[in-house]
Amino acid sequence: MAFSVREFRELIRLLGKEPERRAELLGVLLGEDMLALPQALRELAQAQTRTEQRLEALTARVDALAARVGELAQAQTRTEQRLEALTARVDALAARMDELTARVDALAARMDELTARVDALALAQVEMAREMAALARQMRWLTDRVGGLLGESTERRYRERAPAYFDDLLKGLHVPDAEELPRILDEAVDAGRISRAERRELLYADVVAFGRRRDDGSDAALAVEVSATVDEDDVRRAAHRAELLSKSTAKPATAVVAGEAIKPTADELAQKMGVWRVLDGRTFSPESGAAPREQALE
Repeated sequence: MAFSVREFRELIRLLGKEPERRAELLGVLLGEDMLALPQALRELAQAQTRTEQRLEALTARVDALAARVGELAQAQTRTEQRLEALTARVDALAARMDELTARVDALAARMDELTARVDALALAQVEMAREMAALARQMRWLTDRVGGLLGESTERRYRERAPAYFDDLLKGLHVPDAEELPRILDEAVDAGRISRAERRELLYADVVAFGRRRDDGSDAALAVEVSATVDEDDVRRAAHRAELLSKSTAKPATAVVAGEAIKPTADELAQKMGVWRVLDGRTFSPESGAAPREQALE
């Protein structure tokens, strides 16, 4: 069936007014696949746009990654340089460590040698200490022995030469012998003037002498303690025994210390206690002050 031009135009007019009819006609003429093609093209264009956007984003990320890789490469280069420098330092330190190890080994060997020598010296020191202790004991024994002999010699000299040493104190001086003095003291004990203990104390006196005073000629006595070097104990014994001698004889007794020298403290004490000092043949009264330096030990 053929359409006239007028009918065709009328059809176009009607299709323009009724889109649904037009779509139906197109579906008949083109088929559903052709009708869906524009939508597919639009979707494809949209997909292409999204792809380009993602590609641009990916490109930016790749550029950033490339920059980061460049930075990492530079950092890697710097790290390698630092590693090389560190390796060189480690090698140098290792060499120094080897050197120090060798020195420590040498020092250890020397220390072992010194330790052995010190041990030997310690043993020798112990042995020397034993020998020194034995020598010190011998020296003390010899000192005591010599001191005793010197004391006995000094005491004997002052007793035997009492008239010469004590001439400034008494005239007509007489030293009773080993039989006379005990008899004199026994009479004092019998008379009740002294006790037996006091008698014994007087018998221990180094020198007991009798005579007459030079000023008035009255009877008097001396109680003398003799020592090579007079100390404070000698001064105290002389003063005490002079008191006992005065009690036993009813005569004034003078305390005297005699010797080669006197200690300063003993010299001062003698002046305070009224004890005379006869030092190396020179006589010093309690009122005469300190003994000269050659008689008073520093």
